[in-house]
Amino acid sequence: MHIGHRPWKRVAWVCLTALVWLGVGHAALAQADLSGSYDGQLVATNGVTASSVAATLSQSGRVLSGTVSLTLSEARLTGTYNVHGKNTGKRFWHLGKSDTGARFSWRGPASAAPLTGRLRLATRPYVHLRGTLTLTPGTGGGGGGTGTGAALYTQNCSACHGADARGVAGRPDIHCNKAIHDTVRNGRTGSIGVMPAFANLSDADIAAIQSFLNSLCTTPQTPAEFFSSSCASCHGSDAAGLGGRPDIRCTVRSRIYNAMRSGRGNGLMPVFTASAVPDTQVDQLADYLGSLCDGTPAGFFRSNCVTCHGATGGGGVNADGIPGPNMRCTATNDFLEKVQLGSNPMPAFPEFTTTDVQAIASFVQVNFCPLGG
Repeated sequence: MHIGHRPWKRVAWVCLTALVWLGVGHAALAQADLSGSYDGQLVATNGVTASSVAATLSQSGRVLSGTVSLTLSEARLTGTYNVHGKNTGKRFWHLGKSDTGARFSWRGPASAAPLTGRLRLATRPYVHLRGTLTLTPGTGGGGGGTGTGAALYTQNCSACHGADARGVAGRPDIHCNKAIHDTVRNGRTGSIGVMPAFANLSDADIAAIQSFLNSLCTTPQTPAEFFSSSCASCHGSDAAGLGGRPDIRCTVRSRIYNAMRSGRGNGLMPVFTASAVPDTQVDQLADYLGSLCDGTPAGFFRSNCVTCHGATGGGGVNADGIPGPNMRCTATNDFLEKVQLGSNPMPAFPEFTTTDVQAIASFVQVNFCPLGG
């Protein structure tokens, strides 16, 4: 009798197994939808620190895509990473690359948020980061969450800059501005009006607004368009200076790079990171400004000397608080030595030839030395 019942037991066992697979087992393997905007925290093992982490992720079936925006103490790894990957129900993984070529790898268990996994970043010349990246649902959007960014822009910016970010009532066009963070965080005063600091916006919020502005900008952007959207509000549409800001038409290339990568005056001029504005775009800007330069000693003096030494060479202090001495009657040989070799805290100007420097010295001596030396 027992032998005769065994086929029925086998059928019952098979049915029970099927029910478990279709029921409890299937639920265990279902993928949670990871779509959403996230704020984040990065703990690195090699001393790199993160001041801002934000992400926007999208999931279709098992396939993941999105962007992760990182602002790091290592500039070559800072940027917006376009990522893709999968959520298997047990684990997730993302791979990607930033607009500057740095590579991104992030893997971890596909548990309920927050998402935590091991992160690796690398770029050449060889710079790397290993650590733990955690994303928590929030405003996020630092890498391209244009919906979140658009809402934040409308709430905080559109009254002055317009719904299309092209400016209202004399306020600047910012639809292609590549470096809004310092200005939003610190505010600004000047001839175009007062902009308050926005303490209510987190770094992730500002990154989301930046992504929204990036989405409004044509690609590729011409040097003239970049200047108009990111420089003209301070330096004038002709680059000749505005509201006390310097004439930059004849600024040498090394000083353009220094100003953009370092900023000026604790946010007075924002920092333009390499991830936002690659070196090739800075080169194009330098060429564009060079096309506006008249090539005269007066032009070179205005664009490279006035910010520290004053409009008539009598001495001054630049936006970073660095003083420049009276140079009105400086001897040509001394002038030549300081410009070509530098003198702490004055940088060298390697782009100027001996003839250029002698011409600038002569311009200063002839026009300003009678003012008192």
